[in-house]
Amino acid sequence: MNSQTFKPEDYPVVLFDSQCLICDGFVKQVIKWDQDEALKFSGLQSTKAIYEINRRGIPMPKDGSVVLLFEDRYATESDAVIEIVEITGTSSLLSTLLRKFPKIWRDSLYRWVAQNRYRFYKKRDHCPLPEPSEAGRFV
Repeated sequence: MNSQTFKPEDYPVVLFDSQCLICDGFVKQVIKWDQDEALKFSGLQSTKAIYEINRRGIPMPKDGSVVLLFEDRYATESDAVIEIVEITGTSSLLSTLLRKFPKIWRDSLYRWVAQNRYRFYKKRDHCPLPEPSEAGRFV
């Protein structure tokens, strides 16, 4: 293992666009939901994230995606969101309802939001620092 890879204890790790206000808000909400601190987080622009995406051959849409990495698999787009909701134990009803919609519909809505996110909110020119109490969750 080199310094570019995540450690086994980092998984599952959520890769997100750290310049996107919608993504940042989503991560803040997930941290509130994740009382067991099961998830770790990393910006998509980080060296480790880029290395893992390339090493695993993860297909990234041109507008990016949230990626949920496990040691042996990954999920992207709406599947990643659903798995994050399930891991945090937030709402089995919500994840069940989301899974009822065909993946193509869920991912189409996800991509539409991703394509328009900077129209809704401005793009950050820097990655915000996590709260000191949350710093250990960012890898």
